[in-house]
Amino acid sequence: MSNLLSRIRISHKLGLLTLLGILAVLVVMTFDLIGERKTLMAEKEAATRDLVQSAVSLVGHYHARAERGELGEDEARTAAMAAVKTLRFGNDDYFWINDMQPRMLMHPFKPEMDGTDLSGFADPNGVHLFVEAVARVKEGGGGFIHYAWPKPGADEPVAKVSYVQEFAPWGWIIGSGIYVDDVQAAVWASLRAALAKLAVVLALLIAASWALARSITQPIGRAVDGARALAQGRLDGTLEARGTDETARLLESLQGIQHVLQRFSGAQAEIARQHADGAMSHRIPAADFPGAYGTMAEGVNELVQSHIDTNTATIEFVGTYARGDLSRDFERLPGEKAKITAAIDAVKQSMLDTNAEVRRLVEAAVAGDFSQRGDSARFEFAYRELIENLNQLMSSA
Repeated sequence: MSNLLSRIRISHKLGLLTLLGILAVLVVMTFDLIGERKTLMAEKEAATRDLVQSAVSLVGHYHARAERGELGEDEARTAAMAAVKTLRFGNDDYFWINDMQPRMLMHPFKPEMDGTDLSGFADPNGVHLFVEAVARVKEGGGGFIHYAWPKPGADEPVAKVSYVQEFAPWGWIIGSGIYVDDVQAAVWASLRAALAKLAVVLALLIAASWALARSITQPIGRAVDGARALAQGRLDGTLEARGTDETARLLESLQGIQHVLQRFSGAQAEIARQHADGAMSHRIPAADFPGAYGTMAEGVNELVQSHIDTNTATIEFVGTYARGDLSRDFERLPGEKAKITAAIDAVKQSMLDTNAEVRRLVEAAVAGDFSQRGDSARFEFAYRELIENLNQLMSSA
């Protein structure tokens, strides 16, 4: 996972984080809307159940009067049905009564249904609501039914939830429903409000993410450019650190590296200038540089000193040989420095050979033998000229 994320640019990571935040808000908003709808539906169902139970209690009142003999059975049924028929609540919502067949006994707004068999009646969605009412009663004495039914004075069915409850003494099923299209309207209104809020939050979130991304990626971009320039040996770039966050501290650190490298480069240029002007004792002040930079400065100083020591030894030996002291051999230098040793050895050998040839001719002359000649072909330049001059002197003698 970390390898995958390391391939994604920081700005894209922040964008992904913003997207995840938006998705999280959408998920929460969806659950809130679902919860709101469930709450509203539960409130509707509870209100419907309470109203139906009140109507059942009213019918029970008339049944009790019949039981006490205050009303005849049929009279009590008729009075109870009339009382239920006039009950209204909400936006002209009502109650109806059907039996267990099911057959409509009373519908206040559709009297043409009274006395009709309801077993084949279904809403546009195929819900046989009165058959379902009988089933709910048989299962537990009552229950809820969700279906579609036209509002009073309208023909278009809308969503409705009803509660039905049995009044067992008379075999009645008393029901009432509440239209829940307002629940859908409330949910849609909440959704629109939530989307409007989400749009505002989204705009603020995107703006904040954009500003945050720039505040991170721009300094990091400058740091990357600065580090690349330092790696390429370009020490004159501008590394401006603004603020006190981590990216600012990163740029400050790169500034520190740049300043040390600038000082080190300047110190190297100065030692080169000083030595070119003859100040062979000049060294880089290694103590002024921290850590590895001080170590490098000491290494440069040691390297310079090594070359100076080699040059000094060479000068000393050449001077010694120039004075005629050929008793010592030059130090055996390693690596490419061995060429210096070979050159000094060649000088010594040439001087020894020349000296030997001169000595041979001198000894011959002292012995009166002027026929001897030096082998000038073995020598070059001044040494050959010296031997040739001695040969001429031997010839003239």
